[in-house]
Amino acid sequence: MFDRLTPIDFKAELEKGNVGFGILLGLFLLGLTFGCLYFAAHIS
Repeated sequence: MFDRLTPIDFKAELEKGNVGFGILLGLFLLGLTFGCLYFAAHIS
């Protein structure tokens, strides 16, 4: 499972229908976005 050292090809993973991977990526991006907005709002 961990024998390949190549980086994950996001597009290929999503095209394979890996729903869990898509959800995980979506949540990560969502959290990153809200984190940046929250951070920016409290600095200004």
